[in-house]
Amino acid sequence: MKLSHNAFYNFDLGPTAERLVGELFFPYEVEIHIGTSIFIFGRFSIGLIGRLSILSEPPSTPTVLFRAGAFTEAHASSRIIIGGEHGVSSVLHNSFGVYGKLFTHLFPDDEKRCVRMEAKGVILRDGVILSADSTVIDGVTIGDGTVLAAGAVAVGDCGAYSIYGGVPAKQIKRRLTPEQITVVEGFDLARVRSHCLTATPSILRRLEQGQLQIAEARGMVEHMTDVPRIIMAGTKGSNNEIILGEIQAFQVGDRNITDEAQIKTLRDYFAQAKAGRSSIKWSPDVFHAIGAS
Repeated sequence: MKLSHNAFYNFDLGPTAERLVGELFFPYEVEIHIGTSIFIFGRFSIGLIGRLSILSEPPSTPTVLFRAGAFTEAHASSRIIIGGEHGVSSVLHNSFGVYGKLFTHLFPDDEKRCVRMEAKGVILRDGVILSADSTVIDGVTIGDGTVLAAGAVAVGDCGAYSIYGGVPAKQIKRRLTPEQITVVEGFDLARVRSHCLTATPSILRRLEQGQLQIAEARGMVEHMTDVPRIIMAGTKGSNNEIILGEIQAFQVGDRNITDEAQIKTLRDYFAQAKAGRSSIKWSPDVFHAIGAS
């Protein structure tokens, strides 16, 4: 189906309502603030939100603790650990958790700093896939297009366009040839406008088979210079998960949207994600449809 950049489509969700309302957020970057902790999910990567476990204390200043690129996905049994690193090479290797809440509350500030579990953060580049039962430990960066195999535990950085497996995870093989990497990077799927996405599988297949040149393929879709972003508040749940709060702002690239009419339209649009709706009015790119990007 060919989508229009400025049309809205009505969907009757029926019994799938709870699952599909999240689709409203998929085409955009989502930035979540929990106090001073910042978590950024790239386009079509917001599904990773349920994979995060936040074991660190809030940083002293605003800090990005997690960043996922575009089109990054994870199996429901995979985990991404933010913080939680114990100083295993130090005499003092305990964290707050071992002392309980009352003792921790009574610790002088200097002593609290000694057992504070601060996060280094996790970065997943574009197109990363986390397979079943895989785990990414705090401080790890996984490169573009890399697959973490089932059951693997990434304790160190993983290179791009590869398959990593084992405990600890090690490179098993390169996933793509240099020619395929040229196709991926030249086409730049991460910045293809959403109304063009339904055409991209066949375009990429033809590129890979040598039936198209990269310039031809790029001319068949539209790319965006600046990516729309939704900035939201959040809280940390009792199971160390992220609980979404209210939308705070909208951005396109580094520019805040300030037009009141556009802000109202966007707020009304994303308010459809609240429970109890049996239908939604959907756009492949609402920012583009209302002239904000």
